[in-house]
Amino acid sequence: MSLSMLLASTAAAQEAPESAGGEVVVTAVRLEQTEQRLAACIARHCPPAEDVAASLSHVENQFVAGAYRDARRTIGEAIRRNRGFAKTNPVDVAVLYRADARIHAHLGDGDGMKAAMRGMLASLRAGLSEDDPQTLYGRIELADGLSELGNIRGAEREYKAIAEDAAAAGQPTIRNFALLRTASLKVSLAQLSERFRPEARAALRQLKTASASDAAGFRLATQVLETRLAMAEGAPDAVDALIARVQAEPASTPRLLYSEPVKLGAGKWDDPPLQSYEDQWIDVAFWIGPDGRTRDAALLRQSEHYSGGWNKRVLESLASRRYVPLALPPGDPGLLRVERYTITSRLATKLGSRIPQPTGLPRVEVLDLTMDAPPPGMNPQRAS
Repeated sequence: MSLSMLLASTAAAQEAPESAGGEVVVTAVRLEQTEQRLAACIARHCPPAEDVAASLSHVENQFVAGAYRDARRTIGEAIRRNRGFAKTNPVDVAVLYRADARIHAHLGDGDGMKAAMRGMLASLRAGLSEDDPQTLYGRIELADGLSELGNIRGAEREYKAIAEDAAAAGQPTIRNFALLRTASLKVSLAQLSERFRPEARAALRQLKTASASDAAGFRLATQVLETRLAMAEGAPDAVDALIARVQAEPASTPRLLYSEPVKLGAGKWDDPPLQSYEDQWIDVAFWIGPDGRTRDAALLRQSEHYSGGWNKRVLESLASRRYVPLALPPGDPGLLRVERYTITSRLATKLGSRIPQPTGLPRVEVLDLTMDAPPPGMNPQRAS
């Protein structure tokens, strides 16, 4: 999930990494500036679209700074100011709820995430028809959220319904995307247990049949899923075979083919041990070379209360990544990326208490902080 997907199109460039003499240069609009802009917008009762843009810009700054709870409060206030405009500004309001959902995810709050995703979809439905592409894609996002929260069968049912509704609405690409999400879910299950492999193969066959007329958009995604399934079935060279097939079609932007997950275990950490899931995040910078391999991954910064050696596990995961080879000029070193990793644990209410507490099972939330170029008209400055 990229930062732009989390916070949509904001009015300011945030934490945009660039290459300058081999060093990482961070550019940003300062936190106090986005705070002042938002306050000024609220004071003059600016239109909803402007309020949303100013709110998201400040929330993005707070999030990148690691102030997750401040970002949650800012986005919550923005939702309260603007949710009444869902009928006239459905997409703007939906973006606020979408950002709220991702922040809840990084805080480990599954219930908050689910409520925000439902708010996102309700906002789209308030101003758009059921067969509008934005509404259909919103339903896919909600189904993705169900899957992430462990409601596998609920997500599967919703993907199926979306595919049928999209086909009836004359939206074959959205239908195919819903089938792709179904196949991805089935392959993920097949990687955990071989009993799901027949379902995964059936889902892939359905996807290939349905998306045959839209092969350019779905061929690579289907091949990636087939490779993941082949590896689960004991074909360790499947990734190399996929790389060989896509060599003739280099990409201009990063397209991930394979990655080992961040292996967190069941709460057992390197020395020193993790004592709390609060304020546990790191930013990692790495290069994607022209051959699609990662290199020079390094810890860029960490949260104030960072504890434990889990950054080693992140670096191991990054080292395993394979991307589609990049279409770059000779001698170009590749593309620099920066990603935020947050260690959290889902919250749950324990017997005898009404206060949600971490379940103790660690999970990782990842967000791409890379901004490939600042928005037009902006003059980024170095962050102090």
